[in-house]
Amino acid sequence: MRNVTIRVEDDRGNAVAYFTSRFAAGQFAPIRSGKHKADLQLRVEESYLKKVVELADEYLNHSSRLDLDWLSGHIKAVYNK
Repeated sequence: MRNVTIRVEDDRGNAVAYFTSRFAAGQFAPIRSGKHKADLQLRVEESYLKKVVELADEYLNHSSRLDLDWLSGHIKAVYNK
């Protein structure tokens, strides 16, 4: 089992919130607020999340428009260490 924490940051890089999910048996558990002994921490900007929420219908219809570089770039960096 692995705890994955997402750190939500403002435009200055300050933490606004933390959300943690557990990955086990190939599935993610529901997300909880806060840090819970994270094995992996990812960062995403609050402004990006707000944009996705505001344009939710567009992203649901065209999911290829989601910018997931924040996710894939960090994971590569962690596993290449």
